[in-house]
Amino acid sequence: MAVLGAALLWSTGGLFIKAVSLDAWGVSFWRSSFAAVTLWLVYRAMPGKTPGGWTSPLVWVGAVDYAV
Repeated sequence: MAVLGAALLWSTGGLFIKAVSLDAWGVSFWRSSFAAVTLWLVYRAMPGKTPGGWTSPLVWVGAVDYAV
């Protein structure tokens, strides 16, 4: 069911992008904002987090890669 839901969202995403009147920067901003919130929620739900998990070197490498 999760794969079916992901496929449905992925295939209809282009329709919604064409329906809004945002430029490329606006679309990028909102996509990145939703991705950041989603990643934060997933991280918060992970069992066995370490207290310094947000500041580990691997997190910083991932954040820089995502930003670039």
